[in-house]
Amino acid sequence: AAVKRVVALVNSGVAADRIFMVTFSRPGANEMASRIRQLGIGGVEVKTWHAFCGRVLREEGTEQGRWTVDEKDRAKTFVKQAGGYQHEKWTGMDLTKVCRFIGVCKANLWDAESPEASALARRTFGPAGSRAVRVFSISQGLIEDAQLLTFDDMLVYVARLFQENDDVRASWAAKFDFVITDEAQDNSRVQVVLQKALAQDHRNLMVVGDPSQAIYKFRGSDPKYLMDFVSEWDARVVTMAKNYRSGRAIVAVANELIRPAVARLPEDMTAMRDLDGKVEVVEADNLDDEASEFVSFCKARLASGQSLADIYVLFRLNAQSRALEEALLREKLPYILIGGVNFYERKAVKDLLAYLRLAAGRDEEGDAFKRCINAPFRFLGAKFVERAMQIKAGDDGLGNGGPIPWTEIVQMAGQQSGIQERQKPSIQGWVALIDQVTEMVRRGVRSSEAGWRPATAAEVLQHVINATQYIAWLEKEEGEESIESSHAADVREMVRVAASFANVPELLDFVELQVKESARNKKKARGDRCVTMMSIHKSKGLQASVVWLVGCNSGILPHAKGDLEEERRIMYVAATRAEDHLVVSYVREMALRTGVRSVDRSEFLDCFPGGEDDEELSELAGEPIVNGMTASENTSVEEYETSGQAARDANAWAEADAQVVEEPLFPGLTDFESKYVRAGRNPGSVRPGVAAIFGDAKCLCGESL
Repeated sequence: AAVKRVVALVNSGVAADRIFMVTFSRPGANEMASRIRQLGIGGVEVKTWHAFCGRVLREEGTEQGRWTVDEKDRAKTFVKQAGGYQHEKWTGMDLTKVCRFIGVCKANLWDAESPEASALARRTFGPAGSRAVRVFSISQGLIEDAQLLTFDDMLVYVARLFQENDDVRASWAAKFDFVITDEAQDNSRVQVVLQKALAQDHRNLMVVGDPSQAIYKFRGSDPKYLMDFVSEWDARVVTMAKNYRSGRAIVAVANELIRPAVARLPEDMTAMRDLDGKVEVVEADNLDDEASEFVSFCKARLASGQSLADIYVLFRLNAQSRALEEALLREKLPYILIGGVNFYERKAVKDLLAYLRLAAGRDEEGDAFKRCINAPFRFLGAKFVERAMQIKAGDDGLGNGGPIPWTEIVQMAGQQSGIQERQKPSIQGWVALIDQVTEMVRRGVRSSEAGWRPATAAEVLQHVINATQYIAWLEKEEGEESIESSHAADVREMVRVAASFANVPELLDFVELQVKESARNKKKARGDRCVTMMSIHKSKGLQASVVWLVGCNSGILPHAKGDLEEERRIMYVAATRAEDHLVVSYVREMALRTGVRSVDRSEFLDCFPGGEDDEELSELAGEPIVNGMTASENTSVEEYETSGQAARDANAWAEADAQVVEEPLFPGLTDFESKYVRAGRNPGSVRPGVAAIFGDAKCLCGESL
């Protein structure tokens, strides 16, 4: 819809460089810019809000415009420092939670001293709310002293610049005669303020968004800004409820999924493709069985001459990718993991495996030593590691006992001058732990009945986790397990993997093979022949012929710590990525904090074939909705068909469509503009004014798909 609006404006005589388009993400902006260029139109400014604000700061000659952009999230280090012993001394501070709190404050233009920030802190942290506010204030000072420009601050600085200096605001607003905002359901307050600053003078503003796809609450986004737009701007509305992407069965499921939601389109989507589509629900014993089902599905498609490139596999949490990766690698099926790190390359997994590698004598170069010596934190930092590595470098391995063990190297390093008192117990503790783990790997564990018995890989790994209190440290460093932070889930999944191996060497052999296969897969992987794996959030705005959504279990989707309204929208987004075939799967058991336990399937699956709403769903697929009510709400299917009501409703539906042609929503449209109305793709009036497009715009521009 946004691109069609540009076409209409340019063809009506508006200069392309007087149009400003803004969207949520860089890939989205690049895609829109590319589509506009393909239509032969050049000069339109297509930006993200961050790119636009960066330009404002630089061209206005502000101090912040000369700062270093924080592309590596260094700000998190300053938040950690603000909560540490140098400042707030907040023992047990949840770093991820505090960073998220600060981000939401900035998205709402709340300073650390504002009453709104204090209120949010009390709701989020309880009695420790005042500490979170102080960490916010201190860390912001540290960030500014370092002349670091975060992406959140980019928007805040420009919004305040426009609020405090109307001449500057007006000069930037005067650069454009028309403003178009895509993905408006993802707007935060600061983005809404920027949007108003650019459009309030000429009031030529169009926003495009679908409140059913608002899934970024954790970033401060809120669909209420889209829902309130009409009343605030006295905007004309075009509701786009025709879906040109998905088959009828998929659209029917999506309608049922989103029906209970508060933030949604005022009417159901209507499937416009002449395709029934296919929806399936698959039950599996566990994550590995679920992955095997998916791989079997892929192999069957290959055997029938179809491509893997048509398949997206989506998941709610990153930890869910492990079983899928292994199953695909085992069958040598190429895949691409979008926006994530392969399971065995993740921090928590590599930390714990480092202990096992070192104990098993598989660390000649010292990589595992460097990884586990200070994980968890033991005050044995870079200088101590350098001392140990120097001792290792002087060991030629030709002594009577072969290479010096790492435990002896660490003890030797601890005897050198300059060692701090607080480091000494850490050295002793680490050496004792490695000795214990080494004994478990080589001799096993004591058994009261038979002396010694071999230790399983899971026993050894669990001992490391317990002895180091690794999960507690991880949650302190990275934040408690949440929707966005699943490091602890990675640890539990690693323990579950280890349970499949009799001993540590077998586990390490397997992991080494997986890492090599993964590296080989990356080299040969090509997007035109690979399965694509990603989180649901990463899939937004994309579509594929086949979508397989894994892990549809209660506690995962919907997430136990999530907002049910947003979790429903997340499920809706996942389902509507599918064009022809949608598969959702769930498992009967899963690794939880308390061990492997039985789990329930997601309540959202009641909307799918075989669910509680299955009968109603089959009736609604393809059924017209007139005046907001389906016939089956008041009568049976048989009565509906035999009474002639079906034919009358069909005629009413056709007449409603015809009225759009004869009486367009925007009186006074030119013949050129009316062509878009007749095609069901109204781009909004090219006359001055404000319009809101509600709907899945990418589904509705039929010619562009």
